Amino acid sequence: MKRRKEKLFVVLSFVGYCAFAQQTTIVTIDHMVQRYLDNVSKLERNIYFNMHSTPGNDKDISKFVNDYNVGFGRGFWGPFSWSYNKTKEAGKYPIPTHDYDTSSRPTQRYISTEHANNQIVKYGMDTEKAGAWAAEYFSNKNCSGSVIPEFFEPMNEPFVHAGDECFKPATSEQMKTLIISYYAQIGKHIHQSPRLQKMKVVGYADAYPSMEINDFSHWNGNMKKFIDGAGEHMDAISVHLYDGINIRGKKSRRSGSNSEAILDLVETYCYKQFGFVKPHAITEYGGIDDTETPEYSEIVNARSVASINHLLFNLLERQDKLLISVPFLVNKAEWYINAANNYQSYGPALFLPDNPNDLKNTTWRLSKKADFFKLWKDVEGDRIEAQTSNPDIQVSAFRNGNKLYVAIDNVDDFPHFINLQNISGWESVSNVKLRSLKVFYDTGIEYEETEFAPESDKLKIEKDETVILVADVSSEAYKNAIRRKKYYTSTYLQPIRSGVPITFSFGGVDVGYGRAIARMSIGRKHSMSKKPEVKVNGISVDVPDNWKGYDQVGRDDFFGMLEIPFDLALLKESDNEITFIFPDAGGHVSSVVLQAERYDKKPLLYSKDFVNKDFEIGKLNGWIPWCIEGNIKLDSEAANGEYAAKISGPAGLSQMLSIDENSNYVFSFFTKKKGEGVAVIGADIQGVDFEEINNTSYMEHEFEFNSGNNSVVRLFIDVKDFATSVWIDDVKLEKK
Repeated sequence: MKRRKEKLFVVLSFVGYCAFAQQTTIVTIDHMVQRYLDNVSKLERNIYFNMHSTPGNDKDISKFVNDYNVGFGRGFWGPFSWSYNKTKEAGKYPIPTHDYDTSSRPTQRYISTEHANNQIVKYGMDTEKAGAWAAEYFSNKNCSGSVIPEFFEPMNEPFVHAGDECFKPATSEQMKTLIISYYAQIGKHIHQSPRLQKMKVVGYADAYPSMEINDFSHWNGNMKKFIDGAGEHMDAISVHLYDGINIRGKKSRRSGSNSEAILDLVETYCYKQFGFVKPHAITEYGGIDDTETPEYSEIVNARSVASINHLLFNLLERQDKLLISVPFLVNKAEWYINAANNYQSYGPALFLPDNPNDLKNTTWRLSKKADFFKLWKDVEGDRIEAQTSNPDIQVSAFRNGNKLYVAIDNVDDFPHFINLQNISGWESVSNVKLRSLKVFYDTGIEYEETEFAPESDKLKIEKDETVILVADVSSEAYKNAIRRKKYYTSTYLQPIRSGVPITFSFGGVDVGYGRAIARMSIGRKHSMSKKPEVKVNGISVDVPDNWKGYDQVGRDDFFGMLEIPFDLALLKESDNEITFIFPDAGGHVSSVVLQAERYDKKPLLYSKDFVNKDFEIGKLNGWIPWCIEGNIKLDSEAANGEYAAKISGPAGLSQMLSIDENSNYVFSFFTKKKGEGVAVIGADIQGVDFEEINNTSYMEHEFEFNSGNNSVVRLFIDVKDFATSVWIDDVKLEKK
């Protein structure tokens, strides 16, 4: 189990301190605020929802594709399989009949790839001729047909096969060098062909991206080596992400912080080498279960769906740098169902035969794996504001006209309660349904759809559960937008020395109202600190003890990305420095990516004046509540006027306010308490000032603070315990 903070972060449009909300995660959306990833807002389904198969004429598959709006992802066939069938020798290519058409060739959206063996490549072959042949094959419809794939990935997972017996006497390193040249020449020749301007080359299909092994020597000898030698000619860098064991290595999980660190390192190194970030192509991802069963097991083979959902949420946040992703879910896989395999179905198959001994006379049914596509059916539209107070609870939300979709995923090993908040309120949201896909290790997938009332119903999300709230919503125009940008630096893979600052510099930042995160990725031994002292432009910021996913105990080293949140106001347009000081030596900071999210307009949350500071409008508008088992309501026991807020624990309220830097403020309020539990009220500005509430009749309280370099403060009231209630009224914040 990971170490947990005693203070759990509560999120709205700022990540701040909430003293007692340890058992509930706050998920906050705003369906009136459109969200952009750089310049991308619309969810492109064909980037995400694909099966690992190629187009064909099968009626069952065609119906499934149409019913669930699924695309085709990847298949095994290409120029070198075709040429080997003709010449029976790798490196020897036929002379096809001439194709006189010179127009740019149309493409179909899927990936063509080939197996890494000596029918495709051999040591000593002329890689320049191989590149020319690949371009000829795809240019000539007499070879490749009337339509060509949009993507070509020359080989599948070649580096893990570089030492295979079929390539000897060449060494693994000799084969890697040849393979890199092979990719580079293919990319160069395809890009030079006027007929192939719509085609993209991706690689290298990294099966084993354990970058941190041997103090990052694995990175240096594999992905870095590939990017240095062939990256210039790639349209995207392709990686395979699996929970479990893919070909080699220990049983472990990439979902969560590990996959984030892998992709951040690739992005950072591409920025260093090329001055821009090359996109990703995640040409396989999912989960691999090593349970051995004599017969096909729906339960065992369903387990990968949890991994697919966990990893998907990482990818949903990278659409601006992602060309395609393909979960490893295949069609019928009839090639596998034979006597040698005891007529059992292939584990990743979406379809299962009722009569496997006679595939020509069988009907097919969908496996439980298809529930992945059922869960995500029709999810589309613009991204909208969506945040989570807990990195283990992943969230992504979309609005398509008058339809709202809020997706939440639990990547932790434990259940969580969710408090779902909507900044623009639930009044215009109706006909709410909750789709739920749970994956239980011993019993398989449980999928259900139920009615749900987000303003009142409690939501508990189990380990390996993903839920999607689907609702009707007002289709009125957005009131604001928030734009997420990522900033990179050529500084990377910095060794960690005890007490020695490691500094990363960033320029060209869009500043304003919003939030920021330093995405720090580290690779070090498990016993070493994951919590450095961090300063942003000289100002200390809090470092969480939590990160996405599990503690990585199955790995020799920890390699993961930790999110360090802070206010956007700490950043400048140029010359920003983020400094890390670790208390112990060992390992590396592999990358730091600065993520900044800025609102187009100052949101209501950053008002100079209180919203509903005395509660006299009879609603909680402007205040952000959290509740575990307690409740919050307006009450007639007011200090002044008709209403006060009554908070019965465990619960709390908060509100964000814009303030002037380096100024003194007085925070005052009327409050009283009933019960013996602990309750506090305070102000959070990169450090927390608070008072404990003990008086049983109304008293006015006040305390002073200095804003320092902060332009935002969060005022909060937290009631920790059951059987304890606090009333608060006439809250004021005044500049002295």
